Amino acid sequence: MAATLFLLLNSCAVNSFSNITKVKIHTPENSGIIYENDTIQSGRNLHIIHPPRSRDSLGFSVFNDSVRTDLSFRSKFSSLHYQMLTYTLGLHYLVNRNNPLYYDYKANIYIELDSLQSKFYPRKTKIAPFEKNTVMFYTSPLMAIDLFNTPMLTIGAEYFFIEDISISAEFGTRYFDWPRVNQGPELIDKQGNSFRLELKYYGAIDITDDLTFNEYFGIEYRYKHEQFTQAISYSTQQDDIKFVRNENFIVVKNLSILNLKYGANIPLGRRFFFDVYTGLGARFIDIQNPGLRFNPPEDELINDVAMPHIDETNIGELRRDVIFNFTLGFKFGIRL
Repeated sequence: MAATLFLLLNSCAVNSFSNITKVKIHTPENSGIIYENDTIQSGRNLHIIHPPRSRDSLGFSVFNDSVRTDLSFRSKFSSLHYQMLTYTLGLHYLVNRNNPLYYDYKANIYIELDSLQSKFYPRKTKIAPFEKNTVMFYTSPLMAIDLFNTPMLTIGAEYFFIEDISISAEFGTRYFDWPRVNQGPELIDKQGNSFRLELKYYGAIDITDDLTFNEYFGIEYRYKHEQFTQAISYSTQQDDIKFVRNENFIVVKNLSILNLKYGANIPLGRRFFFDVYTGLGARFIDIQNPGLRFNPPEDELINDVAMPHIDETNIGELRRDVIFNFTLGFKFGIRL
């Protein structure tokens, strides 16, 4: 059964995967390339070739009026390789490890000219590194459409006080309410705000191997405050009399989050960018319910049809706690 499943997965994945890949070669001005005895001069700094997938290195020549250099780039594993590694727990190595579809080349190759030594060489430095006094402004779109917490509009700024090292600050505030099934009559107006402070170090890592991406490590502190009214129904008992009580109560929620992050600043043209990140850390939770009469475990919540989405984490049982935090998101901004 396992062998049959492996063969089916291997066949489906391989049949839907192209044996030709695409490589963009970026060269200095007035340069061309020679690939498989074909001369390619596009009139631009960008030349595109479509080599077959192979575990062998990719070779071509770069030339201008006075210089020609032969270059070679090692192959890397393709996305199909990692798919099969997941699907078959590595069994594809035993069956078809030399399949050329398991290999690929860099999507973008950047070439520079060393005029002193009269030769071309692969570029190593980032295309647009961050210099001292660089300033960027950004917003976090996911916080504006947050379905699980108070949606907020955010604005932030990032400043490089040293080359490749920056500090950023972000502020967010509530701007409207999502409808809540179990809200009940309002006792107080909803309130919400957030603050983020982050220190980043760019250039210490290069996982993507893309010279246009500025990858970084960061340490982030976030604070978020929410205050709103929640409605509950519960059964309670006094002097041997059991009855149902409906109660509206105030929830005051404060979150402090500390994260270690990895991210990449991805350019969109010359000025705009995406900052995509993920990270791990700790979430410090402080929830208060001033004036709450509900008293677990003596009282029992009622999840009836009218109130199917009661958030029990907002109710008196949870006051202060520390839990694991995983973050994943992006920012959109402009580089000045």
